[in-house]
Amino acid sequence: MKRTYVFSERVHFPDIDFGGGLYHARYLDYMDKARSSMFREHNIDIGKLFSEHFALVVVDAKLRYYRPILHNDQIHMYSRVVNFSEKSLTIEHYLANCNLSNIIFKAEIIDESLIVHKATITLVCADLIKHKSSALPAIFTPLLMDSWRKEF
Repeated sequence: MKRTYVFSERVHFPDIDFGGGLYHARYLDYMDKARSSMFREHNIDIGKLFSEHFALVVVDAKLRYYRPILHNDQIHMYSRVVNFSEKSLTIEHYLANCNLSNIIFKAEIIDESLIVHKATITLVCADLIKHKSSALPAIFTPLLMDSWRKEF
């Protein structure tokens, strides 16, 4: 079973559109916060990587909106690494406006009626000096190994 990470935050007024829902581009901001939280849990300092001339670049993003998230909703973002290679990570993000921890932690496949948004994001490690893809630094190893541990 893949390890699931949780990040929760309340939707702020500047993030909503004129219809009162979370502006579509802001979903990516919230997922970036969830991903950063997951990295922090494994002592992966993205700022340090950047100072060493590496970056994680989004090369693919598949987004699926099921229902709106509204102003002041408490949203729960569930993230899991679903694939990786020498140079890339693929992360699934599930957003819900209610706590689904017990369900999501035990599920390999998530019932889409329980979530409001799903995204699959692929990141590639880039060498900023050579301007090409690069192997993921060794600091990612604990995250990748932990992502496939069993949870009970």
